[in-house]
Amino acid sequence: MEQKLIKDLIKNKDLVNNKENIINGVLMPDIFKKYDYDSEVGVGLSTKQLGGESGQEKTLAFQQATTDSQRFDQNFADLPLEKQLERIRAARGIKEILNTIYPESKKTDIAHKAIKLKLTHETTVTAIDQAFLENIKTQAGKSQKSKETSDAYITNLKDVPLIMLLADCAPIALYDPENKAIGVVHASRKTIAGEIPVKTLNKMNELYGTKPEQLVIYIGPYADGDRYEIGPEIYEEFFSLKNENDSLMFSEKEIQSIFKKSGRSSQGGEHYYLDIGKAIKYLLIKSGVSEKNIETSEYRTMKDNNLFASERVEGKENRGTNILVAVLKTKQSNE
Repeated sequence: MEQKLIKDLIKNKDLVNNKENIINGVLMPDIFKKYDYDSEVGVGLSTKQLGGESGQEKTLAFQQATTDSQRFDQNFADLPLEKQLERIRAARGIKEILNTIYPESKKTDIAHKAIKLKLTHETTVTAIDQAFLENIKTQAGKSQKSKETSDAYITNLKDVPLIMLLADCAPIALYDPENKAIGVVHASRKTIAGEIPVKTLNKMNELYGTKPEQLVIYIGPYADGDRYEIGPEIYEEFFSLKNENDSLMFSEKEIQSIFKKSGRSSQGGEHYYLDIGKAIKYLLIKSGVSEKNIETSEYRTMKDNNLFASERVEGKENRGTNILVAVLKTKQSNE
């Protein structure tokens, strides 16, 4: 079965474009609703249509407001006026996303519990548990800059939103309906080379008993395989990548599917377009995730730059301005 799925991927049947919706400026995956899990988990990604002021301004505000703290419970009165204003604008943006993906959060105001860790293009997977929350709360109370960094974080705590800021890298949201646990992953070229999707699955199995075949996964918008150009050295690197079992991570056929020639060359050799979504899906399927349980967004950050920020298109100031939010719900939403 796995070999058949891999062959289908190589034939470009991998990007199963389900009917995502953009509601109130928030991109909503279809897969969680399709399996009737939308009463248990909320997942959404900001767009430039995020209500009121410019959606991109709100995501920039959130990025600025959370530079020194992963939580919003730092004493508001102790902040300079400029930081207070940034915090207000950022909280509005986060609330709009939460109100869309989790309408009942309007009653409980869980935005202040939001967790955002600094991304470093490494493969650390962090568990957000009560001990972690207490540690962050202590640091915020002492006005200390947190040193926590992670490109994947997971939790089984309800009403604790996991937030990740990206641009052209792929955001991944995972849900284990059996053990009621979620995860968010920053899948860049570097973290994929370090098998971060697989390491996230393994960590969820270790802590929550998650089995790959139980997972439901959404791969959000990323720089597409028709525009994300890389040099020959990265193309060659993929031929030597090895997994934790010291076996080659990708076969030659898989690599030929992940890359295609861009038509440009340099002194080092030919340039290629890289489709990181395909690489992610290969890794997930090889780890035991069912192909039907994976939804890949039909949107791409560079192609659909009118909706999503792209560092490659718009420059470094737009780095980290697409907001992924995932949260376990406590109640069924009837709205």
